[in-house]
Amino acid sequence: MSKTILIADDENDLREILATEFKELNYHVLTAASGEEAYRLYQQVYIDVVISDIRMPNGDGLQFLDRIFANKKATQSSLPKVIMLTGFSDVETKEVLARGAYQVVTKPFDLDHLIEIVRGALQ
Repeated sequence: MSKTILIADDENDLREILATEFKELNYHVLTAASGEEAYRLYQQVYIDVVISDIRMPNGDGLQFLDRIFANKKATQSSLPKVIMLTGFSDVETKEVLARGAYQVVTKPFDLDHLIEIVRGALQ
């Protein structure tokens, strides 16, 4: 069965490039333009990996991350691995990791490196 990746980013071009790339690698891909939209999808579908921008309108990536990990009833294995993307230096990587993120990737990033991070998260 194909693993499901949720890509949440308010930059339409980046979201579409990532979606196309991961679909070509035979992943099931969902996309969202905001943290709110991403959380609605998360509530409806089992998601293996989330790739989320930190800064987005209508619920940023950190709010989305906090909402995922606020559900204490969820077992650790049922929670998705969350990879946060950021183009800003105002967010400390250690803070984002402490909130539950699997990894933080700084924009601009190497697509092949991001693919390897996703593969590692799915192992």
